Amino acid sequence: MPELTAGWRQIAGKGVADTKGHFLAGGPDFNIAGPKPAGGEAVVRAAIRGRSQYVDFALEGGGEFNAAYRAYDARVVARWPF
Repeated sequence: MPELTAGWRQIAGKGVADTKGHFLAGGPDFNIAGPKPAGGEAVVRAAIRGRSQYVDFALEGGGEFNAAYRAYDARVVARWPF
């Protein structure tokens, strides 16, 4: 059975705060800037699923796309009772 999902994921909020720290051995304090969210991204996923009396299987894949990056993923799923 084929399946298709498409949508938009909007980032909400201000992101995470900066991390402040220092080393116990000495040295100056430091800051690590937290990532700042920007906009949203398109999300697309597709799958083909099958089922019988003794096994379920699926081939799935998808991606997330925004101006800064693209991420892809895929997986094969098989399930059977024992």
